[in-house]
Amino acid sequence: VRVGYLASGTPMASEVIDSLRAEGRRVFAASWLLAPGLFQRRLRDTEADVVTDPLGVHPAVVAAVVSRYHEAVRAVAEDVRPEVVGGRLQEVSLAAHTCEPG
Repeated sequence: VRVGYLASGTPMASEVIDSLRAEGRRVFAASWLLAPGLFQRRLRDTEADVVTDPLGVHPAVVAAVVSRYHEAVRAVAEDVRPEVVGGRLQEVSLAAHTCEPG
């Protein structure tokens, strides 16, 4: 498995795909994007033989987003937020975190 990036990382996906194609290999590009758009178009514009669709509404992605939403709603309702303290996840009161102006 070779990794390529579509924005500012290196190597660029197009470079990785071009080098594999130059070796005569078939290339399958797995998109880790959440939605279609500019970066998915960039991936589709490469010389990959197959490009997967974005993760989009895959049930696991939806479950993760909904879970994080429920955690945030509960934290606000209970005035707590999860925080790592001493290597352990604990709930810390939001009231303990103040923001002083200036």
